[in-house]
Amino acid sequence: MRSWCVITNEITKEKLDFGTPSVFPTVSVIDPELMLTLPRELSIYQGFDALFHGVECYIATCSSPLAKLYCVEAIGLVARWLPNLWRDGSDLEARTNISYAANVLCGFAQSLSATISPHIIGQCMSGLFPGFVHGASLLVTAQAYYSHVISKGYIAEEFETLGKAMGKSASAGCKGTNFLEGLEELMSETGVSGLPMSKFGVQSSDLERIAGISADIGFDFDPYPLSKDEILSILIKSYK
Repeated sequence: MRSWCVITNEITKEKLDFGTPSVFPTVSVIDPELMLTLPRELSIYQGFDALFHGVECYIATCSSPLAKLYCVEAIGLVARWLPNLWRDGSDLEARTNISYAANVLCGFAQSLSATISPHIIGQCMSGLFPGFVHGASLLVTAQAYYSHVISKGYIAEEFETLGKAMGKSASAGCKGTNFLEGLEELMSETGVSGLPMSKFGVQSSDLERIAGISADIGFDFDPYPLSKDEILSILIKSYK
């Protein structure tokens, strides 16, 4: 339920997104019962996609108070229910809560805000490597990306709030590290810690190209604009 879409140029291997009210659905049917047979791995990847939609739309420079409300609620639901979905894909209550977070809350949030550089980097990878599942393309760089941004001291209060939304108390040291703690714990609980890019066909020799394309696209709403060298550093740290 959002006004954004993605088009893949199969010749140039670019995944380009754009937003327009024309693609906002008149009617949207979200039935968690239709998702009960969705493979567990794909369910988890897309659950994290919802989490990162919430995080990015919260910290984007174009965000708004209403968008932030949707984001915090969505992040809390994903943190609460995604481990249940990992343990039991037939858990209808978990499917319902994740669907609500992903399709309703994050849909509204993105219509009022925008995703930022992690999505652009992820879309670049899945454009070059079509078998790279979207949610997984966000997961592989998440720890390195958010560790880097938080270490710079940017929007520390915002990350502190997001950490609390994930059920983590205030950071003892650098503000925002409670978000990293919550993220790492959720990844561990759902079996995706250390997810390798190489699983989806990415070679270490591809990283500079990915960084270059991502930097060329640009990051319009990032609270901390990344340079090409920083993107490459994040990719290198993330590569397995």
